[in-house]
Amino acid sequence: LTIRGNITLLKTLINNLILNARDACDENGRIEIKLRKAKKIHESPSKEGEFMELLIKNNGKGMSEEEILEAFKPFYTTKSDESMGLGLYLAKSIVEKHHGYIEIDSTPGKGTEAKVYIPLLTADNKNTNKDLPKTRQRKATKFIMLVEDDPDVLEVEREIIHMLGYKTLEAENGKEALEIFKKRHEQIIAVLTDLSMPKIGGLALAKKIKQISPSTKVIIISGYITMDEVEIMHNEGVDGVLQKPVELENFMRKLSNILK
Repeated sequence: LTIRGNITLLKTLINNLILNARDACDENGRIEIKLRKAKKIHESPSKEGEFMELLIKNNGKGMSEEEILEAFKPFYTTKSDESMGLGLYLAKSIVEKHHGYIEIDSTPGKGTEAKVYIPLLTADNKNTNKDLPKTRQRKATKFIMLVEDDPDVLEVEREIIHMLGYKTLEAENGKEALEIFKKRHEQIIAVLTDLSMPKIGGLALAKKIKQISPSTKVIIISGYITMDEVEIMHNEGVDGVLQKPVELENFMRKLSNILK
């Protein structure tokens, strides 16, 4: 089976659904995973054709129809689990980005079955739709600035921001970021920067940004970092610190919590 996609996002999708299945089970839980070719006929033409079907099934507590609808919203919370999650919201965003769709079948007390359908790459479509579609950006007047000199890291960060519904401004170093911020700070609600950046480092950039616009959120990403260093950053006005390697869902959750 061959599909076209972003490997980082697809890994996150699979990991996300498996963790959801695990969390729904007790000590006698069972998780079943299948991958197969499927031909779907659907009322929507965009959901017809040959697909890769990923099935992840568990015998856990299950969900009602109302709970399923709620679970597709960001930061779905249950009474038994007060942590806010991006579970099915994140999964749905990733699947739709790959021109696919997701179906959930669940019965309270009997378990849940998640089916993901992503179009197969065939001789008919291998030369079309080379680029995955851009996620619809709901908050079109607001920007998050990404300060990153690694193109691969920047691509993943950009995808995350677009999934959350924001547009991006991008800079390769701290000096360029500061110049952009001075001109457009009224549109920028947050800045995401690596700690070690050329010309102006991440912490120095954070200080300058806070001097211009104290309400703008600043998030710093770093490699190994001590709790004392994190405390220093918070004392300097940094709103959030993420340590590499950053798990994608944790990244989205942290960013979303800061932006609320």
